[in-house]
Amino acid sequence: AQVLPRAADIDREDRFPRDVYGQMAQLGLFGTSLPEAAGGAGFDTVSLCLAMEELARCSGAVGNAFAIPVEAALFLHHNGNASQRALIPQILDGSLLMATAMTEPDYGSDTANITTSAKRTDEGWVINGTKAWVTLGGVADRIMVFARTGEQPGHRGISCFMVNAHQTGVIRGKNEDLLGMHGLED
Repeated sequence: AQVLPRAADIDREDRFPRDVYGQMAQLGLFGTSLPEAAGGAGFDTVSLCLAMEELARCSGAVGNAFAIPVEAALFLHHNGNASQRALIPQILDGSLLMATAMTEPDYGSDTANITTSAKRTDEGWVINGTKAWVTLGGVADRIMVFARTGEQPGHRGISCFMVNAHQTGVIRGKNEDLLGMHGLED
């Protein structure tokens, strides 16, 4: 009831609807398929798809925005370290906005051939590369960045880094007018 009346405005204004995002969080939607023991609802994939389908029926942008925290919470639950998993409650309550940077301009979604690299230094890791089509990238607080860390072929040489999107060195590109998706950036 909240998304459909706002859909045209979200597209026209091309601004991230923080209030709608917050309402989805309050309803517990971001934990739809996260196990109950991890703070989610524990629903199956069909239930997740039904929720996304209903949101996307009203607004493709809102449906797309819904997928990002769901994906991030699941990814961190299954693959994150303890400090990363500790971020899940903030993802679920909508106070921490996430994005995933995997796609690259020259390789699209061919993750096995990404060229973004990460090299260990005395101060930590330095990531170099360009990502494209990062949904919520313009508003995210943290970005899960996939980068090549090894020489192994395909996906075996790729790692995922949790990047604070507000730190020096993170450059957010211009908004792209793709697939009619609007309202995902500020």
